[in-house]
Amino acid sequence: MKNVVPYYQRKKALIKAKQRQTKLTTVDGKVIYGLTKRQHPEQCELCGKNKNKEGKQLKLDYHHWIPAAPQIGVWLCNKCHVLAEFLDHGNFVSLFNQYTYLKAYAKDQYHEKG
Repeated sequence: MKNVVPYYQRKKALIKAKQRQTKLTTVDGKVIYGLTKRQHPEQCELCGKNKNKEGKQLKLDYHHWIPAAPQIGVWLCNKCHVLAEFLDHGNFVSLFNQYTYLKAYAKDQYHEKG
């Protein structure tokens, strides 16, 4: 008997790729269908990476920053997407200042013990 694979199983990658090109989930959970996004590249458009430490293909997220125009965006790996969201919300300076302070604090503590 012939092994019949259901249509979805045969076309799963194609269907998912099509959904990735036309569907967007916003940070507040709203799902938008029917978008025309920029072409999906092979690597992150910010850092240029396409594989993780284990050598697996990175999943790219579509980052948009204009709520009224979600079709305008860039394809980013998870790390770059988190960074982009953070930068878009204006928290960069305060985080940078806190990080700089913590590094100096840790260094001072290390020298006090030594």
